[in-house]
Parts: sequence; structure tokens; C-alpha cells
Amino acid sequence: MNLALSKADQSLIDSYELYKSPSTSITRPSPSGAQTLADWVQKGYIEKNSTSMAAQDMGLAFERATSTP
Repeated sequence: MNLALSKADQSLIDSYELYKSPSTSITRPSPSGAQTLADWVQKGYIEKNSTSMAAQDMGLAFERATSTP
């Protein structure tokens, strides 16, 4: 989500983050975020078999110096 929002204009950010309009679509910047993520996987920055984690689980794994919750 953050990769997509990094390419968003202010009106889209206001719509998504502040619920200023009924539409919270982020379809315009999404391809850029998806391509960046694919590039990072290809370059080895992110493992191909990685999965997402909840923020709390990620913090706990970091504190334990592991990659699993």
C-alpha cells in the first residue's frame, strides 16, 4: 500500500487517508507500486517466498531477532 501511495497525488491521499470523498480507489498508482515490489524481489531485496505479517507480529519477530511471529 505504501508503495502505491508514494506515487499518489495529494487529492488521492486525502481521499484515502482522510476519507474526504466516497472513492478510496488507488488504481492509478498501483501498477507503479506493484512493479517496484516485483523489481525488489527480482533484485533479491525480498525473498520470493516471503509473505506479509501484521505490524504487531513483525515487531515481536524483530525483538526476538527472527523472521517468524
